[in-house]
Amino acid sequence: MWVAVLPWKIGKLQWEAEITTERVNEFMEWRSLENSDIDNRGSVYFKDAGKFGTAIQVRIYYAAPGGKPGKLAAQLVKPAFKEMITEDIKNFRRYIETGEIPTTDGQPSNS
Repeated sequence: MWVAVLPWKIGKLQWEAEITTERVNEFMEWRSLENSDIDNRGSVYFKDAGKFGTAIQVRIYYAAPGGKPGKLAAQLVKPAFKEMITEDIKNFRRYIETGEIPTTDGQPSNS
């Protein structure tokens, strides 16, 4: 089960997905299963970047629920989704490199 918290905490979407194609150390593709909140599919490609590590290319395709209003809402939150995915990839890298994801949980606030 996957859960995506929508930007500005306006709600969340849940779905189950299955890997449809996979080649170890090269790529994987997936698609959502029936009865998911959002119909989506995507792929992640990995490419050796030499001394710079690994280049990752992510493609996500989705059909916004709710007809025309849903499509309009999806366009409005698209930049936030892009930022969310970028941060998830950074966290994945941190986890692979260090075994943990740095967090500020439990630290005092500057506000």
